[in-house]
Amino acid sequence: MRFLFSVLLTGFILLSLNSVAQSASTNPLDSSAKRLTDSLHKSGYKVEIESRFPGGVHAWIQYLSENLRYPKKAVKRKLEGTVMVRFIVEKDGSVSNVSAESGDPLLAEEAVRIVKASPAWIPARGDGKPLKSYKKQPISFTLPK
Repeated sequence: MRFLFSVLLTGFILLSLNSVAQSASTNPLDSSAKRLTDSLHKSGYKVEIESRFPGGVHAWIQYLSENLRYPKKAVKRKLEGTVMVRFIVEKDGSVSNVSAESGDPLLAEEAVRIVKASPAWIPARGDGKPLKSYKKQPISFTLPK
């Protein structure tokens, strides 16, 4: 059963799917992103065009709205919240290294599933060539009132 819900992406985050290059921490994806960023800098590549979902932010929100399934256990518990998902958009547009860095595990599992299932993205470009890019995206779950 699909449960009616709204997907909220707020503020500036709604208007831009931010690529993130952060320093390494204890999260393995942070370390992976740092290595990726360092290797791009050493090779002389500069990201000129960020990776993006085909059709832009509105298409991404539509994809989430049509495909995200609110977990039944979360509905029973009236659980709401935001999950921060990290992933890499590969040179071919596929997504890899998808993980949730925060959020309730019930909601995080669904947020990771939906990002992994997403169609191919448009990869970042630099020097006219496709590049890997690191993304960080909040996905909010809100039950209807």
